[in-house]
Amino acid sequence: MSKELGIENVDFIESDIMEFKEKYNKKYDMVFTAERVLYLNKWADSVKHLLNENGVLYVLDDHSFFMAFDTEKLKEGKLEIKYPYFDREPEYEEEMHDYASENKMGVNYGWMYKVSDIINSLARAGLTI
Repeated sequence: MSKELGIENVDFIESDIMEFKEKYNKKYDMVFTAERVLYLNKWADSVKHLLNENGVLYVLDDHSFFMAFDTEKLKEGKLEIKYPYFDREPEYEEEMHDYASENKMGVNYGWMYKVSDIINSLARAGLTI
């Protein structure tokens, strides 16, 4: 992808976050993670594994409170909770939605998390917030 964009000195990595540390050992000054990678402790450990000592993490994801609302109802201007904010049961889907490419078929589990869950998982991994 870096060649397509004419960018040098960048690695684009697509990987199953659950197997990441076993496959990649290079260190980076910056790590950017985007939607659907927040398997919290495993994700945070992988980020720590990738970052140089003074590296920086950038995270793009929906705010967890927003994810509680029914997106179809939001289009109609209605605020209706569809997914309880404090629910910890996983949601199962067979299609993985992607903002950067076509949707892909495959098993996908998602669950609610709080902003504090993200911060605490990074702190547990030894990163400074």
